[in-house]
Parts: sequence; structure tokens; C-alpha cells
Amino acid sequence: MFDVDRGIYVVADGLGGHGGGGEASRIAVNSLTELLRDANFGAATLQDSILKTNELILTHQKSETHLANMRTTLVVLWIRDDQALWGHIGDSRLYLFFKGKLITQTKDHSVPQALVQAGEIELNDIRHHEDR
Repeated sequence: MFDVDRGIYVVADGLGGHGGGGEASRIAVNSLTELLRDANFGAATLQDSILKTNELILTHQKSETHLANMRTTLVVLWIRDDQALWGHIGDSRLYLFFKGKLITQTKDHSVPQALVQAGEIELNDIRHHEDR
């Protein structure tokens, strides 16, 4: 979802293997878009909005037992004037296209990414890792 006028771009990918992934992603997108819409631009505001969105999903999980395992990844880009802020959860990524090249702006929150950072596997091995 995006709000071009306010520079808000949100992508959430519900985890298909868990009941309610679609619901979790819907809550995440709607909540973040609403929280940021008229907020003061800043890193603390973005972080607080992501945390509030997480709390909203957790509250929804507790109130709907069939959604107790709902999960989603998230990436949000917030642009004002000549500044951009972003945040993410999970393995949804943000890229910058610059001078004909894609440059990754985020690192996955995953076991394989931790293994890459520890030097135990190569970056190209993430796609086929069993814990991806």
C-alpha cells in the first residue's frame, strides 16, 4: 500500500504456512499507513509506529484463537522532502536502484542471514537454505 502524497510505502507479506498471514499483513499495512499519515517525520516516530503495529497484531492474535499463529514480514519506506527513512521485519527487502544497479538497503532477519554475517555460508546460499 502506498500514500504518494505523504511519502508512505508499506509492503507486508503474510507467512503462508501460518494461519492468518493475510490478516497479519493487512493489519500491518493499514496500521502503519494510518500511524504515519499525519505524524512528525523522524526515526523515533517510525520505530514507535512499527512497535505499535506489532502490538496491534499481537492483540488481534489473542482475541481470535484461530489466528494465534499469524505472522507477517514488513518493509516500510517513509519519504519527506529530500530524506528517506525505512524499517523492516523479516525477509522483506528494500532496494535502491542507482546508476543502473540494485543496492540492498536491508538485511534479512533470518537464520541464513545470521549465518552469512558469521561467515558460515555465502550470500548466494540464502535462497536455498532450509531455514529460509
